Parts: sequence; structure tokens; C-alpha cells
Amino acid sequence: RRGASGTVLQAPLSQCAPATHRLDVKPGGADCALRVVVRGRVQGVGFRWWAQRHGQALGLRGGVFNRSDGGVEGLAEGPRDILDGLLADLREGPSGSSVTAVEADWMTASGAHAGFEIWSSR
Repeated sequence: RRGASGTVLQAPLSQCAPATHRLDVKPGGADCALRVVVRGRVQGVGFRWWAQRHGQALGLRGGVFNRSDGGVEGLAEGPRDILDGLLADLREGPSGSSVTAVEADWMTASGAHAGFEIWSSR
């Protein structure tokens, strides 16, 4: 799209876009959602409990569950800057775990969750 002077105008980037595509995220902005799949030794080591405690302490909404493929999946909603911190923590995991990969998808929050829970395995 071009402006009146013929210069190319860029659409504003979403605050929930990946960090490499954001220009100016302001703390406390609109809520985002972060969906993660954590792989490695993450089942049977208290990972879901640890993630739930982190989510609750940060005031996030959503939950985590064990996947049938041995990973842990989670969805967290809240301010982008807080979710960035959670993502960094998930990459490390609790003691006893061994995180080998984390897939992260960003989107706009749905507002459908209250609290941060451990969900049934799927």
C-alpha cells in the first residue's frame, strides 16, 4: 500500500508477532497467547507442576498437559513481555528435566481461560 506521497506504507505489526518481527512492544500491552510444545525428558519429572506454578505466579491464564508423544504442551495468555519470560524459563525447565526443543506459536489471546491449570493428558 502507498501513502499520498507515493511512499510504501507498512501495516502495523502485531504485538503478538514473533520477537524478530516486532518493532516496539510496550509492557502491559494487549494480551497475547503463546502455545508451546516442549520436548525432551519432560514427563515424570514434575514439568507440568513446575510450569503451572510459573504460570500462576506470573498471573497468566491457560494450562499444560502431557502429550501422547512424550512432550508437554501448553497454552498461556497474558502480556507479551511476561510470556517472553515464561518462554525463556520453559527452555530451561525444572531440575530433573532435560529440554531438547521448544516449539512456540504466537497468537492473539482468546480470553477463554481463567487461572493456570494442569489439563488431562491427550
